[in-house]
Amino acid sequence: MLPRFAPKLPAYAGAIRRGEGAYNEIATEYRVPAGRPFLLEGGGVAAGGYGSTYSTCPEVRKVVLFEPGKSYEAYVGLNYIPQANGETAAMCAFAVYQLLPLGKPGAVMPMAVQAKPPVDSKCPGS
Repeated sequence: MLPRFAPKLPAYAGAIRRGEGAYNEIATEYRVPAGRPFLLEGGGVAAGGYGSTYSTCPEVRKVVLFEPGKSYEAYVGLNYIPQANGETAAMCAFAVYQLLPLGKPGAVMPMAVQAKPPVDSKCPGS
């Protein structure tokens, strides 16, 4: 497997159950079917801030077609990005990209993968 490209997501306190501690990033590796549409879901994240403030990410659903023999990475979650004024702002991340190996060991270049929204109709008979 090629090395990870995306930066680590920060830990954050949940907006509702702060007493349970911080939510930490989970980096996993999945085997998914190649050559068939695959549904990725993310979002619905609510991170506690100071006092009664919190940041949220909307739920996102995208369909991706993974090609056999290629490496991909999905980056889904809540991140914080620096602003010009020195503060940080919440950013909802949902990106899928193919990892292209470069000449040096451990070096990769990401190439964005086109994702589509899922079809909103139900299968017949369901």
